[in-house]
Amino acid sequence: MQRVQVLSAQVTSSGLATIPEVMVDKKALMTDAAKYISKNFSEHPDMFFFCHKDGRRELVPSDPSIFEEILNNDPVYGTPGEAENMHISQVIFSMPEDTMAKHLHHFANGVKRTFQEVGEAKGEEIADKMREVFSTWPAEGEAHIDEFGDVLFWAMIEVLFGPVASKQISPHLPGEFEKIDAHLFKMLRSGKVDPQVKKDIDSIVKIFEAGIENGTATGPVVSLYRDIMQGEPNQNPDAARMAVTAWWGGLGNTLPNGMNTWAYMLGNPEIKATAVAAARGEGEFGSDKGKRYITACLKDSLRLCVSGGANRTVKQTHEMTCASGKTYKIEKGTTIIMHLGTANHADPKLYPEPEKFDPRRYLGKTPGQDQAGSMMNGVQFAWTPFSAGRHRCSGYALVMEEIPAAIQVFLQMFDVELTEPLCKFDYSSRGFGVKFPTKDIRISYKRRA
Repeated sequence: MQRVQVLSAQVTSSGLATIPEVMVDKKALMTDAAKYISKNFSEHPDMFFFCHKDGRRELVPSDPSIFEEILNNDPVYGTPGEAENMHISQVIFSMPEDTMAKHLHHFANGVKRTFQEVGEAKGEEIADKMREVFSTWPAEGEAHIDEFGDVLFWAMIEVLFGPVASKQISPHLPGEFEKIDAHLFKMLRSGKVDPQVKKDIDSIVKIFEAGIENGTATGPVVSLYRDIMQGEPNQNPDAARMAVTAWWGGLGNTLPNGMNTWAYMLGNPEIKATAVAAARGEGEFGSDKGKRYITACLKDSLRLCVSGGANRTVKQTHEMTCASGKTYKIEKGTTIIMHLGTANHADPKLYPEPEKFDPRRYLGKTPGQDQAGSMMNGVQFAWTPFSAGRHRCSGYALVMEEIPAAIQVFLQMFDVELTEPLCKFDYSSRGFGVKFPTKDIRISYKRRA
């Protein structure tokens, strides 16, 4: 079936269905997005508009049969980087529009290719740096889980961005990250950057720019942007600005998802025991020091805690026919947000007992039979914390290496326990996208001899 028919400005259509409108219940979205979006999918099985109090409208497709078309028809739907509400590099980090237009393809494909090539090696480097730091910790004690995350934070950014991003040279970087992150969603919605946040971003850009010039910004991410910008009038400033964008973008998702995964593992005794044995070379999954099993843990944590989606801005007015047989007119400039996994991730037909943390969902009888890509139980786009299709998140390859490598270090170096039962997770503390724990998570630890 031909689903899309592009319309000229002069053509008017008849017999078209009206797209329903839903006023967003922000509280419901933030506390239980899967339940809220699933309800709207059920009530409006083709598509609907999410309407916000500030006047914004977002078209949400709910018919799975049209997902492939939207994800892959770039002339009609554009790409993620072209989406009006995804211009983080320009809106927040002030990258010049003409530079982004010229190099967007190179940036996205370059990051994806780089991480595919170096992801495993960089994951091992991150793990080695973490071991060095943990060897200086007291032999036993109690700590907030974020203190472990802090070790991962510094190891990760130094490996990816060079010594300029080390704790020794730039100890204030975590605070600068929090300043930006705290205002991000508000700034994206308004399209306006808080003047103080702009100053904060510019100050970090200058640090990275100086690092490019003095040779301390040597990591693969900075090197990629520097090479792409070679010969441009603002080569170093723009390469530094893109590096800072990547610095924020990676940490905003990778770090909390790493800690969420570890918390889920520690909060489930049987899973913890299997992971500990595997990381130490023992048991059913010990042959690769637990990498396969920990990766499956990461996958289910992402399913539970990440609302993966795909954002587009429609480039041409057109008609779309859904599986129901109804046809809708979609106007040029419409913002589309595809909540690919938010409903699927909680679907009991795809994930029995969907509230349960269960890494074995992703494990086959052999590694070659393990879940891969966005397919789950024969359903396309059933696992999509990184979105899906040709425009899947460029950082996917690195994340799936660095988080398991970091958790291997935790399990190999320490005997650990949660000091109290694992709490719930929701979106209330940071905004829709990644769930955070609803209370502090503390861990008692003892370093192994």
